Amino acid sequence: MSYCRFSDRWASALFASVVALVASGAWAEAEVSRPGVLRGVAYDPESSAGADPARTLDLFLPEQAAAAPPLVAFVHSQFWTRNDGGRDLEAHFARALQAEGAAVAVIRHRLSPAHEHPVHAEDVAAALAFLAKGAPRYAYDPGRIYLAGHSSGGHLAALLALDPSYLEAHGMRPDQIAGVIGISGIYDLDPDRELAEEERDLYRQAFGRRGRRRAASPARMPRADAPPFLVLTAAQDIPGLHRDGMEFTEKLRAAGHQNAETFMIVGRDHLSVLWVDDLRNAARGHLLSFIGLGPLSDVLSDLYAARKYWRKPTTSTLPFWKGKPRPRSHDVDERFTRQLGLPFAAAGRASPLEAAESYHAIDLFEYLEARDPEALARASHLILTNARGEQRVWALEAIRPYEPVIVVGVDDEKDLFRILDVYHTEREYSWTDETPEQRIMARPLGGFIHFLQPPPAELERQQAGRFALTPESFRLSGADPLGPIRDLPDPLRSVLVREESCLSCHSFRAVGGKGGHLRARDGALVGGFGLPLESYAPEVWRRYLEEPDALMRAIGAPHVVVEGEAAEALGDLIPNEGVPGQP
Repeated sequence: MSYCRFSDRWASALFASVVALVASGAWAEAEVSRPGVLRGVAYDPESSAGADPARTLDLFLPEQAAAAPPLVAFVHSQFWTRNDGGRDLEAHFARALQAEGAAVAVIRHRLSPAHEHPVHAEDVAAALAFLAKGAPRYAYDPGRIYLAGHSSGGHLAALLALDPSYLEAHGMRPDQIAGVIGISGIYDLDPDRELAEEERDLYRQAFGRRGRRRAASPARMPRADAPPFLVLTAAQDIPGLHRDGMEFTEKLRAAGHQNAETFMIVGRDHLSVLWVDDLRNAARGHLLSFIGLGPLSDVLSDLYAARKYWRKPTTSTLPFWKGKPRPRSHDVDERFTRQLGLPFAAAGRASPLEAAESYHAIDLFEYLEARDPEALARASHLILTNARGEQRVWALEAIRPYEPVIVVGVDDEKDLFRILDVYHTEREYSWTDETPEQRIMARPLGGFIHFLQPPPAELERQQAGRFALTPESFRLSGADPLGPIRDLPDPLRSVLVREESCLSCHSFRAVGGKGGHLRARDGALVGGFGLPLESYAPEVWRRYLEEPDALMRAIGAPHVVVEGEAAEALGDLIPNEGVPGQP
């Protein structure tokens, strides 16, 4: 794991000048100009540490406006050991928000290893109290003070919002914070994942004993009455931070919090996610909307609607509980836990049910017989079509020895469509020239097939068409549905039908599925469908075979890896099967 370091030349020069200002008392006489910058303002000058240049802030004030602007009180802190991002932070973050009409305070705090927790949090609390009292003088809105932080600054911002003791020491309450913005923040200081030695050393410097880390973890103190939270992470962030952010807001919502969301920003890393002067950076729209300087983005609007819809979705596993056979309970084992994680693996996060203890399932063959015993007696194959239109075909006798069951509940959750992941797409079809537009889709767990006896690896790994099942997902066939492609030679045939196969989402020779996306706001099956393979133009096939990662990342979908002889055969065969054309 690598950590970001900044040159200290500019910081040293700034701190030297601030010491001189504080000693002379000149900081208190500074005139406020709009737009302007006040640098090195001591936020606790009457304390014994008041002259410490580490306990200062820079204040960026926008032009005068009819209404008082919001204030973003921002803590830039790299693992509690450095907290000055230099001119890049000023130009790309503070000045960018200032130009949009926000006041911005960049807060410094005392650093580890010279100082341990809770000194960092105490300093930020003192700075926030100073800023709240200074609202009349600096002419920003005291009712719209947002506390924000990057990296470990995100930890400190969240900690102050969830542990009232820090602000109470200064006569403030967390509900005086209009909202909290965590950017690539750290919320669980004692995570389950293995820590790199450098990471462990930084935690020791900042917190000492492990128990102090746990006690200072915002993820371990969720509150329903906390301020609103906007949590942003980057697609190329430090490993573990996206999962940490997702789990943090999930815990807040589980505690009854009504306004806490995490968004992953595509195309950004741990630093560039901060550069909100870049119009291509999706973090910019989220942040401006959150502080009231921009319209509610379509993505945010969709997400809030989605939270409401998926509490009681119209597509549900509840009908499985009403008929026969009745679900039976089973103990969760390691293999079942791995299966639960498959639908969430594409987003790089663990299943929200990874700590489950039991699951409820219906024997697949008993279910099929109860529905139509005569059809089952004639059938040789089962065709599964899930809520997204993905398809999976199994020979009945090939799966019978492994005791397949339909999982319809986990622990006390009977509707597995309420367990879901959300993701962004930018365009429906990645080879078109349409203007990119962020869309938010849902990937629910739903009912799914599990094998009580360990099956072959190919069956175990299959995901597409096996999850998000409803009672309408099951169709029996007396003939082999894949017959029209059985004449194809290997390895081409295996590419089309193996594991995460092409024919799960696409058709070829009228065989296969038509996978799409479920719109998050209402669960509707919408565009971006997997079209018949024959309909794609040769240029699309060339791009898919040469740059599949970039092409599929744009539409938020996994792809089947095709290499070597199979790729050549696929590129030669399919464009010549039909009349190429762009749908």
